[in-house]
Amino acid sequence: MKDMLVQVEPLIPALRRYARALVRDRAAADDLVQDCLERAVSRWHQRRDGSVRAWLFTILHNLAVTQFRQAAARGRHMPIDGAGEQELVSAAAQEHRLIYQDVLNKLARLPEEQRAVLLLVAVEDLSYAYVDQALEPQRRAEVASYLDDHPDVARRVAAFATQREQLRGALASIADEPLPAELNLSHIIESRKRRPLRAWWAIAALLLLGIGGLGGWTVRSLLQDGSNGLSALAQEAAYSYGVYAPDRVRPVEIRASESAELTQWVTNRLKQPVKVPDLSGSGYRLMGGRLVATSHGPAAMFMYDDDRGDRLVVLTRPMNRGEQNTPMVRQSTGDVAGFAWADGGMGYTLVGQLPTEALKPIANEIRKQARSI
Repeated sequence: MKDMLVQVEPLIPALRRYARALVRDRAAADDLVQDCLERAVSRWHQRRDGSVRAWLFTILHNLAVTQFRQAAARGRHMPIDGAGEQELVSAAAQEHRLIYQDVLNKLARLPEEQRAVLLLVAVEDLSYAYVDQALEPQRRAEVASYLDDHPDVARRVAAFATQREQLRGALASIADEPLPAELNLSHIIESRKRRPLRAWWAIAALLLLGIGGLGGWTVRSLLQDGSNGLSALAQEAAYSYGVYAPDRVRPVEIRASESAELTQWVTNRLKQPVKVPDLSGSGYRLMGGRLVATSHGPAAMFMYDDDRGDRLVVLTRPMNRGEQNTPMVRQSTGDVAGFAWADGGMGYTLVGQLPTEALKPIANEIRKQARSI
C-alpha cells in the first residue's frame, strides 16, 4: 500500500475542498471524503490504469450524487446557505472578499449535481472529456441540456480563466487546513487490515462456543479481556441498548428534567468533561441517562426517543492510549446498528434499531457538539 500513500495522500486536501463546496458543512464533507478514501482503499487493486486523481474524484462525485438523491427521496431539505461563509473562506482583502462572496452565492444557486460538475472542471482541473466519462449517460445529457438552456453559464464554463481563480481563492483555505484524524490515510489502511483478523476471531469464538461448557466460557472471557477500540465500545453500547431500551418502567436513572445533575455526575465519574448531546434538531428528545459498567471502566449512557417511540442510545467513555482519535466507523450487533468514533481521548457511539443512513447524520451532529466542549 506504499504506492497508495504516495499517490493518494497528497490529493486529500483537494478532495476536502471539493466535498466542502458541495455540501457546505464541515463534518458532512469530511464524512464524504472518509467514505471515498475507505472505498478507494478497498478497491485500490481493482482500479484501471490512468489518473489516480480522476479515479478518486469519480468515487467522491458518485458518492455525493447518491447522497443528494437519497436526501431528495427522503424529502429532507439541506439549506445551501446553512454554513457560515467564514467556514469556506479565509481572511482576504475586502474587495476580494466581496468577489468571493458573489461567486459562492452564484455557485450555491446551481442545482446540486450541476454544481458538482462545475466544481470538478473549474476548481479541480478535470477536463470536460473526463467529466463526460465520469457522469452517467442520462446525467451527462441533463448537464448538456442545462448548459444549452443557460448560455451565460455555458460561457462561464467555456472560458473560466478569471472565475476559476475566484473560485479557487474562495475555497483555498479548505485545502490548507490540517487534516482531521479520521482522514489519516495510514490509519484507514491499517484499520482495514485489522478487519479480517477480527472476523477470524468471531468465527473461532462461534466454533468454540458450540462446544459448550467450560470451553465456551473460556473463549468468551478471552474475547472480553482482549476486546478494545471502537469495536468494544460499540459492543458495550449494543449491550446497554438491549438491556435498557426495552425497559418501559425505568430505562434511565436520572431523567431529562435533571440534566444538569446528570451532566455533573457523569463528568465526575468519568473524570472527563461530558456534554449531553441535544438531538432535538433530529427529532429526538432526551429521556435521561445513567452510568453503566464496562470492562474498560464506567461509561455514560444517554437515551433518546421520538414521537414514534423509537429509541436511541449514546454511550461515551475515555479511550485507551493509541485509540484516542479514531475515525467514525459503522458498527452492528444483531438488529442494533450505529456508528462509533473517538475524539480528543473520548470514545462515542450511537446505536439504535434504524438504518445506518438515518443514524449517520445524527452521529455527525453528536460529534460536532462534542467537539465544542
